[in-house]
Amino acid sequence: MNTALHSRQLFQSIWQTHRVLKISAQQIYNSTSLHKPVETNEDKKPILYSYWHSSCSWRVRTALNWKNIPYETRAVNILKPESGHHSAEYLAINPTAHVPTLYIGECFM
Repeated sequence: MNTALHSRQLFQSIWQTHRVLKISAQQIYNSTSLHKPVETNEDKKPILYSYWHSSCSWRVRTALNWKNIPYETRAVNILKPESGHHSAEYLAINPTAHVPTLYIGECFM
């Protein structure tokens, strides 16, 4: 395949994806469901396993708070892997040992 043709097709594919996914922050902010509290059963409150200084954990906490979703936090110390994210207890929850992990209902994410 011609390299120029391949590059053009790749660019068109990326451009189409960008057009489909493009949504402004203002549209998200103005969405009607954004600031409404979410009904949750106290027994099934989401659990966030996170490290306080992790930017990935921070993003999940921000999203949960932005949507007014009550959740419980469980600290995972990534500076001490043997007792934190590489412990047998945490690996049973998340075999990849990545932080954060969000538990909602019967599902770990």
